[in-house]
Amino acid sequence: MKKTALYTLYRDGLLALAPIVTCSILLLTVRVIVTGELRYVFLLWNLFLAIIPAVIVLRVIKNEPRKRFSLMAQLLAWLLFLPNTFYLLTDFIHLDSPDGVTKLFDAVLLFSFTISGFMLGIGSLMALHIWLAPKISAKNAWYFVSSVIGASSFAIYLGRYLRWNSWDIAMNPLGLLFDVSDRFINPSAHPRTFTTTFLFFVIIFAVYMTLYSFGMVLRKRLKPLR
Repeated sequence: MKKTALYTLYRDGLLALAPIVTCSILLLTVRVIVTGELRYVFLLWNLFLAIIPAVIVLRVIKNEPRKRFSLMAQLLAWLLFLPNTFYLLTDFIHLDSPDGVTKLFDAVLLFSFTISGFMLGIGSLMALHIWLAPKISAKNAWYFVSSVIGASSFAIYLGRYLRWNSWDIAMNPLGLLFDVSDRFINPSAHPRTFTTTFLFFVIIFAVYMTLYSFGMVLRKRLKPLR
């Protein structure tokens, strides 16, 4: 796929997410107005963090940096913020309604933010997958996808249980390095690390494969109609 065609497709895909993102924000607004509580306002921050990697990929595909350092820096920034897109799923642990709102409403609210995050994350990963495949081969592109999902799954564990953030790699690199290395040096002492990482790898990879396969089938079916 040509760069201009991929950029247009990805840009339009991001714009197509406007309804679900808007719905998420409206549901949260209704909850705040009805209850007067700011219980789930943190979802807006999590959603903002989820938008960052999508914008980075849009910039990469549009400009296609010629300098290796510039490209690597942007891809690293994307990788650091990508876990935030899937991290929204973990916000279901906050599902409790002590302020009079039904649990069903809160479940729908959290689900809308989770879908928004997942679509932003999967979309940016798929765009990079398609962009990289002609450059590094289809096989290596799949290795890239698997590695990114694995790293993101591990980062979700670090964020949910150890409370590390994307920017801590710059703010507190030694503390982060200690926690990460300890879990690989003493894996038996941290079983939750690997069960959580595996759990998220399975669900994220399954969603990715489903949407990727659906896109390929749709493209194949529509091609004769053009």
